[in-house]
Amino acid sequence: VRMEFERTPAVALLHEKPLVDLLQAAYDELEVAELPGSCTASLALLTSEGQLHVLNVGDSGIQLVRGGKSVFRTREQQHYFNCPFQL
Repeated sequence: VRMEFERTPAVALLHEKPLVDLLQAAYDELEVAELPGSCTASLALLTSEGQLHVLNVGDSGIQLVRGGKSVFRTREQQHYFNCPFQL
């Protein structure tokens, strides 16, 4: 994802869902390379305008804390206990 973002940094400004587009591009590149494996993913992007984008797939997660209090948390995504969605 980092490499894809470095190639096209304007994706953060030009796309409605930039992290979905970045993750999809990275996934497609790995599919073409026929690299085996799977993973869960948690991504966050804070734009210069102060807009926070988050993306979570699987049992990982993102939590936003302000003033010592949790104000936002993604939910785990899994088929059943200990079997997370994966890419």
